[in-house]
Amino acid sequence: MIIIPDSNIIISALINENGTEFNLATNAPSAIQFATPSFLIDEVRSKIAKISKLTQNSESDILANLETLLAPFIILFEKDLANDSIDRAIKLVSTIDLKDALFVAVTIHCNGILWTGDLKLLRGLRRKGFTQIITTKELVQIISGL
Repeated sequence: MIIIPDSNIIISALINENGTEFNLATNAPSAIQFATPSFLIDEVRSKIAKISKLTQNSESDILANLETLLAPFIILFEKDLANDSIDRAIKLVSTIDLKDALFVAVTIHCNGILWTGDLKLLRGLRRKGFTQIITTKELVQIISGL
């Protein structure tokens, strides 16, 4: 099973390294593989100072945690994705939030499951019939059943 965590999941994990998101991402069973679009790295790095201020952790500690989180991830570049995956993703998120298009495209490309805490995205995609999306609570339930 391939899980694609979006930015808010990774940022939540960095904010609380003892929380569920960090634990799930770093201690997932071997049946779960993680993938992400490459732009997530730059997006999260652009928020390191803000995360540092919020958590009182040094930027170098947060970067080390980011490296730990992403170490087992498959990183996909936009050029690696099939055009039809990108086109379908853009159509799906066009009325929700275009910033999420690459996460949805990676999900479609990998036939994976998008892991998000963004309820607007979750509800919007499910209303459009896109079922390859889950919350943290749902991921915990899936993992407990493995």
